[in-house]
Amino acid sequence: MGIFNKKPLKHPDQNEAANAEKEDTRRHPILAGESIENYLVEGVIGGGGFSIVYRAFDATLGESVVLKEYFPNLLAIRDEGNAIKPISPKKKSAFDVGMQQFFAEAHALSKISHPHVINIINVFRSNNTAYLVSKLQPGKDLRWMIKRCQGDLDQNFIQKVMPPVISGVDMLHESGILHLDIKPANILLRAAGGPLLLDFGASKTMSRQERFSSFQTLTPGFAPPEQHHKRELGPGSDIYALGATIYACVTGKPPPTSLKREQKENELKLKGADKNVSLSVIEALKWALELDIDNRPQTISEFANLLLQDSEWGSFDAFQDQLLKDLDS
Repeated sequence: MGIFNKKPLKHPDQNEAANAEKEDTRRHPILAGESIENYLVEGVIGGGGFSIVYRAFDATLGESVVLKEYFPNLLAIRDEGNAIKPISPKKKSAFDVGMQQFFAEAHALSKISHPHVINIINVFRSNNTAYLVSKLQPGKDLRWMIKRCQGDLDQNFIQKVMPPVISGVDMLHESGILHLDIKPANILLRAAGGPLLLDFGASKTMSRQERFSSFQTLTPGFAPPEQHHKRELGPGSDIYALGATIYACVTGKPPPTSLKREQKENELKLKGADKNVSLSVIEALKWALELDIDNRPQTISEFANLLLQDSEWGSFDAFQDQLLKDLDS
């Protein structure tokens, strides 16, 4: 599973939280060998601004799983008994709201069933916090592949990896969920079964965008301007991140951050990209990377139809039909 690479935006309470961290050594993960309910912690495999991710052994299933713990690092600390609590009384309200929404959105995600979206198999409360559980999947993330190939990924690779992921995002959107952290590190390349979209630590239901409204976690280069500015989000926010992910595949690195592009009008550096991918792929990623959300594709289908114009399927609907046939066979 890919290691998360999230950076919280600056916030007035950040210095206070940093000082609390220096003064308190209890901001640590649960140790290997300790148990949470029927899960035996085997070690830490990742984390972000709002969570710690463990590899754990599920005594019921008899196999290792991924266990994600709600742990907002600007709001909470861990006590000696492994319970998580707010840093201070004035942080309790934000901590409680965050946990309620983490739990509610985890339940919403647990209802999603798609072959290219990580499946959540359990959600529960313990240690004064919330946990979600998913199957442990072997493989390497797309970030690793981009680094290995130095941005020399071609049309065949992109149209093998991206359509299944885009199909998964389409199902999320139909279910009223925004991922909000699509990036190469969150796309797992499995030896069998195709790519898998991971990590919903930043996800929001479209009707509940108030979660952590005072600050949020995002990944520079892949986050659209509206995430930086805390404006209204929508399907176009995920489409921007999909475009940035394809950009990284064909150039070897993410595009300039959307804030730099706004302030300095940094151009997308795509010179020579057409040697590996078609013009329709380049046009699709440029459309997705429009700074104004209203100028981007308004639906996944609009974006995917252009992306797949020169593919064996020719359209997103044709790809979806083939995916269903493959699942039925």
